[in-house]
Amino acid sequence: MVGVPRSKGCRTCVQRRVRCDQGKPVCGNCQKGNRDCVYSEGLKFQDEGVRLRRKYETKASFQGESSTASTTSLNLNSSSTESTTTTTEVIDHSIEVDDSPIVGTPVDSVHSLGIIVHGNSLFQFLEQNKYVDVSQHDRDALGPSASLLFDGSPLQQIISENPLSLASVRAPFGMQEQLFNVMHSNMFPPNQTNNIPEMLRSHGSWFKMLPPLMGGHHQVLDCAVRAVTLAHLGRLHGSTRCLEESRPWYGKTLKLLNKALLTEETGMAEETLASTIMLSFYEMFASDSNASWVAHAGGAGALIKARGPDAYRFGMAREMFIAYRHTIIIEACQRDQPCFLAEPEWRDLSKSIFHDLRSTGRDVHFLELFDLAEMLYDCMLDIPELLYRSKHFRSIWKAEKAHFPTLRDFIADLIERCSNLRQSFRIFYFKFKGALSKCRLSWTATLSDDPAIPIYYRFPNIFVASSVTGYWTINILLNIVLIELSKDIEPEKIGLYRAENRDSALEICRSVKYMLTSSFLGPFFIIFGLRISLTVLQDREERDWVVAKLFEIGQTHMAMASHVPGFEAGVDMPRVRAALSGSGFHGNVLEFEVDPL
Repeated sequence: MVGVPRSKGCRTCVQRRVRCDQGKPVCGNCQKGNRDCVYSEGLKFQDEGVRLRRKYETKASFQGESSTASTTSLNLNSSSTESTTTTTEVIDHSIEVDDSPIVGTPVDSVHSLGIIVHGNSLFQFLEQNKYVDVSQHDRDALGPSASLLFDGSPLQQIISENPLSLASVRAPFGMQEQLFNVMHSNMFPPNQTNNIPEMLRSHGSWFKMLPPLMGGHHQVLDCAVRAVTLAHLGRLHGSTRCLEESRPWYGKTLKLLNKALLTEETGMAEETLASTIMLSFYEMFASDSNASWVAHAGGAGALIKARGPDAYRFGMAREMFIAYRHTIIIEACQRDQPCFLAEPEWRDLSKSIFHDLRSTGRDVHFLELFDLAEMLYDCMLDIPELLYRSKHFRSIWKAEKAHFPTLRDFIADLIERCSNLRQSFRIFYFKFKGALSKCRLSWTATLSDDPAIPIYYRFPNIFVASSVTGYWTINILLNIVLIELSKDIEPEKIGLYRAENRDSALEICRSVKYMLTSSFLGPFFIIFGLRISLTVLQDREERDWVVAKLFEIGQTHMAMASHVPGFEAGVDMPRVRAALSGSGFHGNVLEFEVDPL
């Protein structure tokens, strides 16, 4: 406590330097002289933040100029009793990053830009705008706050004009939590989640459980959160500064994660799993290589498997499992291998969680949707193995000759399994549409001014949009398998499969605009839909539209969307950027072909 006067007399007597009899409400001296008599408060709080920020930022600037330090993080190990005590009260303990690059600029150069060094414009913005909508495409639907982030966004100006603001991310954990809250509200904006039952808000549920675990309790989780929040913010606002700031935290997270995995206690902790999942999110936002997020998703899946099914029946671990299990299935398809979640003990876990959630669900009117969401997941479990068997059918047939005497018998069995699974998905789709109609959550179609895709879809929320676009994507995938397997057995059905694939691909394209109103789930699911659409669309204008959209998503939402097989980014990127920077996209702008996936 500072600024508390020692004398117990009134302020007037203290200023006049005379003895006060401490009479109340008015002392004798003030009563005789007809003066105002005011006593000091018992406690007085004085803001030392300005002095401390000036002190430590000047020190960081000096270290940067002399090139003798590798970081601008605050030094809390001062031998001075005053500085140690006061600083601890004002600033949380920061995570030290020994090998991080120098961040910041000399104080003189900052003042020359008219910037107040001891202020923090970035975090002032975050404090004033905790809940913001992220839609750059449909701002009228998402609310007026979208104008804060786009069309000359204050945040863009703050990031570009204030070099020292991002360095402060390393100090107060309160600011870290604020940054995390901004990412959370961007990923799951209220207008997209309010009409979704609580038991279907998987990612949003476990995200809410993270803040109590942060703040220095688990360094690996703190570093992972800082890396992801900065990468998400940088990708959403096109800030290379934020993306650069995220990389040291990503590297620190990898080191701490490797250290945590050395022991069973820390390696199997929920915080370690959460950090691993966060790293896969980071790769989605920051890396334009599809292999990067697949590698981290595979690591998260391996860790989930190693912990065993019983570890996910309650608490945050259960919420993480529910949220991430679809990603594990997609990762298995990407790796071309069966998914361990299809094994009996993991199927039993999902059924157990489903029944527990259903019995405690408060949204009775949405129980049918909840049942159908679980039906969709259960059908998805069979896809990775079916794709694996279809791709390697000759070698697998040789190992299973006892059950299938001829190769034709084996292929016929694959066709039957694929057709049955396709029919199960169709049943889900029609039941899902009926349930949406009962709940008044059906999507609508609107005319667009896009010559390539003249109709756009508008969905009630991201859950509905992700479910139906997921169905269309899976339908194309299964039809492609049937086309390849049916060439010699059922060639008359190939034309039907191809026509259905084109319809599904166009449905996916019509959903893109709404899916991009989300900064996470929407882009993640639509990326796979657009990629597989390239394998079935034959019209040049439509294919160019899909490629341009993928690169738009890569620039504004998730960098991994820029990974388009058969496309040379270094050669053709200038033309794609030219197409995206125009007033509107026209199909004939791009002059390259994309090979099938």
